[in-house]
Amino acid sequence: MSTDYNARYMPKNHFLDADITVTPTPAALFPKEYLQSYAHSEVIQGGTDPSYPTPPYTAVPDLVVDGNFTGGFRRFSGINTQWSNLTADATARLQLYDGQNQTGSIIYDSGAVGALQYKTFEELDWLIDGIIAIKDYGTSIGKNSFWYYNVTIGQSFKITYSNPTNENGYIEINNVYLGEWITTDINIQYGSQWGIVDTTTQSLRKDGTTTAITGTETDFISLEYAQMERGDRTILNDKIVRVNGKHTAFWVDVYPNEVGTALNQHHAGVFLLTNEPSLGYEQGNLSSVSFELRRV
Repeated sequence: MSTDYNARYMPKNHFLDADITVTPTPAALFPKEYLQSYAHSEVIQGGTDPSYPTPPYTAVPDLVVDGNFTGGFRRFSGINTQWSNLTADATARLQLYDGQNQTGSIIYDSGAVGALQYKTFEELDWLIDGIIAIKDYGTSIGKNSFWYYNVTIGQSFKITYSNPTNENGYIEINNVYLGEWITTDINIQYGSQWGIVDTTTQSLRKDGTTTAITGTETDFISLEYAQMERGDRTILNDKIVRVNGKHTAFWVDVYPNEVGTALNQHHAGVFLLTNEPSLGYEQGNLSSVSFELRRV
């Protein structure tokens, strides 16, 4: 049975373990270490267009991230760039090397692919797809650029972001997720949910008016698995629950087969577990588990 539609996870972000170099060197206000932080306010900015700050911009420099791992090979099959200012003509390219410091053979090269994935009008299935255009990549979800590929091992990498007409006059990136995705034989079950976490407070005035003090908003997902066989139980328990707990964020993609749609973009990202999942003991070799997650 195909698992292409099943929710995917990347439990480990190898990018956080890499010794990285950014070219051109970011300004002191935007240290390269920000790329290895999930805080939305911590971004790096690349070089500026020669005409900056006077638009239009046509020669914004590429932003290149080189990374190196010590202690052996890592396994990869997915990449995600979060909370960027990339625009419609932006491309991203990932190259993986079997040697350290971008040496040896290139064992994976994505080529320059469209950084922001969305379907053209000709590609849309009007009965199913939610339209996603550049305007849909708002600040509420950032601008997430991600794709999957066959499992590859490597000891170093190069990521090249190109966006010569970026309307800001420079490329801005928040963080990168580079890991190996896993999935289960069964998909999430009926009862799984998406919702909003909102710290807004409301009060009732003496005249009967309800007022609100705007807070901060993010989103959560609740994923339900039922009637899991032992293989799926082992995957979720050993590769996510025991390793990540509530302390380590990980990549979640609820609709991996809906690339280029709003459904896919709005329900993928880096999340933290907010509950302490308990896996039910097996009954007839089947068990269940529930995940509560909040976007970081």
